[in-house]
Amino acid sequence: MSAIRTPGSETSPEQKQPSLKTQKLGDDDDNKVKLFRYKGFEIEQQFQMTHEDSLRYSKQVEESGGFDVEAFHPCSYCVIRPLKKLNKSLRKKLERYSKRAIAEFNLKNSTNFQFVKVHKANARVVSGLVYYITFAAKDPAATEFEIFQVSLYAPIAADIRIYLCRIKPKA
Repeated sequence: MSAIRTPGSETSPEQKQPSLKTQKLGDDDDNKVKLFRYKGFEIEQQFQMTHEDSLRYSKQVEESGGFDVEAFHPCSYCVIRPLKKLNKSLRKKLERYSKRAIAEFNLKNSTNFQFVKVHKANARVVSGLVYYITFAAKDPAATEFEIFQVSLYAPIAADIRIYLCRIKPKA
């Protein structure tokens, strides 16, 4: 959700209901953004996916478990989206989560995989974030890397919960 402060957009104390304003972005009616004025800010209402996009999204989530989902834009919150720009801070966080997941995997499966590198990640906004991380790990006794997938919940101000850590299924 984005909030945009615009000059003259201050609201009076008497104004209790957000007012709706539509701003046209293009020539067709499907390109309208609905802006809600609230306490001096205009909040953009998120678009909904088309029926075709919704079906394609559902199929991708079902087939990949959320790990291989393309970016659907425009769409609403609470859908799984690829994390395209992994800045240094986010990359470190994903590496930390992956290392913890592989350590738990090793304990449960009596293996000795070592984290190598994050390949990609998707996320879904909830009261925190659900991450779908794809990363490489290597068994020191083997010559090839394995690709792993970890799904975990990172709540706000609490410890993560790992839902799943597995070797990526072969296609």
